Amino acid sequence: MAGLLKILILHDSPLAYEGARTVLAQAGEIEEVREARDGTQALLRCAESPPDVVVVDASLPRNRVAEVIDQLKGLCNEVSCVVIIDGATPYAIRHALLLPVAGFVARESPAEELVDAVRAVASGQHYITPCWAEQLVRIVRHLPDDTHPADAGYEGLSGREREVFRMLVTGMTNKEIAFALQIGRKTVEKHHLRVLRKLGLSDSIDLIRYATRIGVVDLDRWVSS
Repeated sequence: MAGLLKILILHDSPLAYEGARTVLAQAGEIEEVREARDGTQALLRCAESPPDVVVVDASLPRNRVAEVIDQLKGLCNEVSCVVIIDGATPYAIRHALLLPVAGFVARESPAEELVDAVRAVASGQHYITPCWAEQLVRIVRHLPDDTHPADAGYEGLSGREREVFRMLVTGMTNKEIAFALQIGRKTVEKHHLRVLRKLGLSDSIDLIRYATRIGVVDLDRWVSS
């Protein structure tokens, strides 16, 4: 990280913005902190004066956060992003980690963490809020091990079909999967149907039972998380 940093905060809450701006402004290496209230305004701000880091409030309404971030990166190739996320459930964390950003801060984290995250991503590093540590350990420990075939049918799925399969058995809808993978909903529906057909299953209940049987998902562990 060289020189003073320019920060853009994309948000929909003036109160949250003021808190973030105050914390960042107190960091000596921050040159300026500006705001944008939606994706369109954020793109205009970036066109006027490219920021070094964009802090994105992931609870923004009426905005597909991943799309906005992609657009910002397309306009400002060098920009790094930090996203502020609600919740620390396995679903929320896994969903957040699919976003094309380098920094993740939980909304309930101490304010100083935002400064740490901005410094890290501005230096080309990743930052993940420490309060996710326990859940991340659970997630990693219960990821399927693809080095050992779990079932002939499962091994016959394509890479994309396995992605859709794993998301389906954690309770995600086709719409949520389409958002997470940044593909069309109809494409997800096709993958969903192919998965069922290849595995010889009839519906989502059968899919969950199958996933539990072959050990791809520890259903009891996810439910209790």
